[in-house]
Amino acid sequence: MKYVFGFLGTGNMGSALVRAVCKTVDSNKICICDQNKDKTNSLKTELGLNVENAENLVKNSEFLVLGVKPQMLESVTGELADAMQDNASLKIISMLAAVDTQKLASCFGDREYIRIMPNTPVNLGEGAVLYCVRNASQSTEKTFTTAFEKAGKVVKIEENLMDGGMSLSGCGPAFVYMFIDALKQAGEKLGLDSELALTLATQTVKGSAMMVEKFGNPEQLKINVCSPGGTTIEGVKSLENDDLYKAVENALNASYEKSKILAKK
Repeated sequence: MKYVFGFLGTGNMGSALVRAVCKTVDSNKICICDQNKDKTNSLKTELGLNVENAENLVKNSEFLVLGVKPQMLESVTGELADAMQDNASLKIISMLAAVDTQKLASCFGDREYIRIMPNTPVNLGEGAVLYCVRNASQSTEKTFTTAFEKAGKVVKIEENLMDGGMSLSGCGPAFVYMFIDALKQAGEKLGLDSELALTLATQTVKGSAMMVEKFGNPEQLKINVCSPGGTTIEGVKSLENDDLYKAVENALNASYEKSKILAKK
């Protein structure tokens, strides 16, 4: 096979994953296709990979990384039917939101499928890439996880947990950004200038996340910061009184319920 990975669709997430995969796979073994020619030409110049039309990409790739918009699935299925038939061994990696592997199989037939849900920090190699499989061999799965490891943590979950996982890791960055902004704005009201408040809020969240990653148990880490009768515990009590945990639960549930609605369309 001429290419290992063919990326059909190089939007913001697709481009980030292309860059990540280029760190583990020779760029000569990667090709891309997108309606935005400026974007594909820019990626070609930056990474030294190949640009193909959709038909040649499908015919000549071992893996098709499907990154088009979900509403384009039916048109893509029709346009690429012949090319798909010519490459019976083509394996499909799909990042289409709210499109499960059963739906993919109904479109593209009996193949090996990997469904992924990445989040935006993959741009820095610090993302979470959730994935589940359908009919995929261990070899196929290993090739995928090795190729995508520079995107961040590649985490396998059952498909029935994908919507819940996406609500946490996929939508979660927006909630974290809101918390950082809330810390910043609160700091400004205490007299800190905007730049300093943002620096302190960002570093505090970054360092705290690293502590959880190293030591685990965020509840215990919270307790460790709270000296009896001290300043931190007063702020913690205020957050508890305002029911921070319930607010976060409500946010995730809202995202989760929306994902279920989108999956039915």
